[in-house]
Parts: sequence; structure tokens; C-alpha cells
Amino acid sequence: MTRAGFTLFILLSAFSYRAVAESMVITHPKVPLEAVSKQFLLSVFATQNKFWSNGLPIQVFVLPDEHPLHVEFAKGTLGVFPYQLRNIWDRVIDAGAGITPEQVVSPAEMMRRVQSTPGAVGYLYDQPLGSLSRVNKLDVY
Repeated sequence: MTRAGFTLFILLSAFSYRAVAESMVITHPKVPLEAVSKQFLLSVFATQNKFWSNGLPIQVFVLPDEHPLHVEFAKGTLGVFPYQLRNIWDRVIDAGAGITPEQVVSPAEMMRRVQSTPGAVGYLYDQPLGSLSRVNKLDVY
């Protein structure tokens, strides 16, 4: 590889690395939290926690397993692979032990559903929400 080719490779690699946007967790404004641990959030998305601290039922919204945002959220925020979440949800269904997350088809629908569902939690690409979004950003530590 020539020096110019190597330099181009390095530059393209740097740009493609940042091309994968990070996700952020959003909640309905009635959710009483501003920050949660990664472990707590995983238990919410694994449907083990069913109520917020104020007694409001938790409603989880997710994108399809193969959606790039879902993949980034599962791996980057929750620290699990999407297939691991799917296995958890399948076990819940098979055992008749609860309700699995509700799947939405797009980030726009995710925003609409979280805005309109008290107790809802979901995720979007990290972005400024603005004053009219009617959702809260939940910090994860």
C-alpha cells in the first residue's frame, strides 16, 4: 500500500468510526428519574422491572432487532447483543411470565409513542431534544 493510500485508509477509518451515532434513552415526562445505572436499565428492557418508583407501570418500546439504532442501543448502552435481549423476551413469552416490549417501526414512531404513553421508555439517536419534545432524556451511568 502506498503512503497516500495508507493515509486515505486512516482518514476514512476515522470518519467511518464516528458515522455510527450513539443512542440516548428517552422517557415520558411522568417518569420520575433523571439518571439510572446501566444494570437498572437492562432490567427494565429485560422486563424484570415492571413499575417506576412512583408506581407508574413501565412500558418499553423497541425497534426491530436488526435496526441499526437497536443494535447500537443494545450493545452500546445496555452492554448486550440484540439476540440476547430477544432470548430474554422469548423466555418471558414462553413462560407466560409477563409482557414483552412493544415494537415500533421507526425512530419517529418511537418518539410519538414515548411522548403519548405515561411510563414509557425508549431510545433515539443522541440529539438535542429542544423545548417542545415532550420527552425526557434519561442519563445512564
